[in-house]
Amino acid sequence: MKKLLCYLIILQFMASCQIAADRTIIEKDIYGYWQLEGEVNKELPWSKIEFINDSDIWIDPCLDTIYYYRQFTITGDSLILTDHQQKESLYKIDHLKDSVLVISDYMKTGVQLRFHKFVSKSAEGEYMMNGCHTKVFSARDLSPESLDVNVKSVLVNEYYEYDKKEIHILSHNEVQMTRKILESYFENKEYEKTLDKDRYPYPFSQYVRQYTAIIENGDIIVRVNLMTMWHAFDGYTSLKKDEYQVCDGGPSYATAVVNLTKGEVVWFMTNGDA
Repeated sequence: MKKLLCYLIILQFMASCQIAADRTIIEKDIYGYWQLEGEVNKELPWSKIEFINDSDIWIDPCLDTIYYYRQFTITGDSLILTDHQQKESLYKIDHLKDSVLVISDYMKTGVQLRFHKFVSKSAEGEYMMNGCHTKVFSARDLSPESLDVNVKSVLVNEYYEYDKKEIHILSHNEVQMTRKILESYFENKEYEKTLDKDRYPYPFSQYVRQYTAIIENGDIIVRVNLMTMWHAFDGYTSLKKDEYQVCDGGPSYATAVVNLTKGEVVWFMTNGDA
């Protein structure tokens, strides 16, 4: 009987140790780029989390928005995120070690989110993906409905606020209206009126398009960045975070300015070659 009791105690101790091991939280392992495990769908709250440094944290939901945080702290098993307006959000960590992060009881819904790390910091403090600093992503790998990116990031908003411009967050319908105006501009080859032949763009469907907008003299003015490819750690998420611009690259990159109120393209240019 005593032997059986000792055996049961040992089993209970081992089980408690296993639970404790499963709930290991190593704070430094939070840094990196995390991808939600399993099938991602619009009903799930997050698809990616990025802890780039102590003041640069992003959460990418499955919808077209993105969340930016200026600070995070880990206290016990609590992850506290502070946004740019000093608003705090608290989440419970069940596991954080090596390349596994588990957030439990998301927003007290009982939903568990399990992530794996796909980009880590190197010993020199740089982020590496498969031995490289970044990876090349292509517009041709996106579905047609994913080629239009409505950039709502706070970083873009702050850029326009710094220039004392009135920001306008485009609705889904306004993005579609802008796309149709620009697509018609391409189909009718209106760019031939102002561009040399070596600056002609590729077909409209070969570009991913980023949209940002301001109000100017009462009109909605939309800036559209077009690209056939881009470099990033985090693929599509990077397009939501900030405008992607390069100085050369030829017709692989272009910029359009659309007056949505008047329904016309007021400026268009492809990049030059370095």
